[in-house]
Amino acid sequence: MPLKVFLKLNLSEEIDTSCLTPDKVHGLFFSLVGEELAGILHEGYKNIKPFSLFCRELFKPQKVKALSLEVNLLEDSLIPKLLSGFILNKKGVFLNLNSKSVEIKAEFRIPQRWLKPYSSLVEVKEIPTKVGIKFVSPATFRRNNSDLPFPLPELLFKGLVKRWLAFSGLPLEVDLREYYNRVEVERYNLKTQKVEFSSGGKLTTFVGEVVYNLSKVENKTALKWFFILLNFSLWSGVGRKTTMGLGKIGGLWKKSL
Repeated sequence: MPLKVFLKLNLSEEIDTSCLTPDKVHGLFFSLVGEELAGILHEGYKNIKPFSLFCRELFKPQKVKALSLEVNLLEDSLIPKLLSGFILNKKGVFLNLNSKSVEIKAEFRIPQRWLKPYSSLVEVKEIPTKVGIKFVSPATFRRNNSDLPFPLPELLFKGLVKRWLAFSGLPLEVDLREYYNRVEVERYNLKTQKVEFSSGGKLTTFVGEVVYNLSKVENKTALKWFFILLNFSLWSGVGRKTTMGLGKIGGLWKKSL
């Protein structure tokens, strides 16, 4: 079942988040979960990782004494290991910024509404014809070996289908590929953003909002599954580098039949 864990990371001293990069957030998460789970997540999965991250302070330069980290886990079998890692990892955890080591003490909570069996996600009472999405953290997609900073329906749904099939244990009731071109981008309000990594790498990404019009998807089962996958994106994230805090979906709004 998808699980969303919220952590408050109390820092031993104030930091400037302008020095915080996606790969540093990624490394911090691995320090928090302990060596066993870190090894499983790093070595046990190939291209499709069973988790995504979101750090509220990432990409927002400010001085803070705490960080808010959201951890989304997509595979059931890893949940006990994740929670026991947070509870039992008593070693000091440190964040290294500008040659300075800052100690971290973590508190975590799991709101009940963010613990959902996959079977409950497929129970759709209303079938929407329009769905709006808010991209809270920078997102980008891969097409023809290039990064595309725009949420084309085909790219967005292909990624969600792969994650769903990898971790839900539930098959899709319809092949969505023949319906991708019937999903229209009705309107959008997006802004491109350059994301830099501590390694020196860069990505061209976007943030903002988009509305997908699904009214031309005449197959009701396909229509239902498009919405199921968009709802699933609240845990999985979309696009590239979701394990580093990119591709966070902050909310959906819909217009139903």
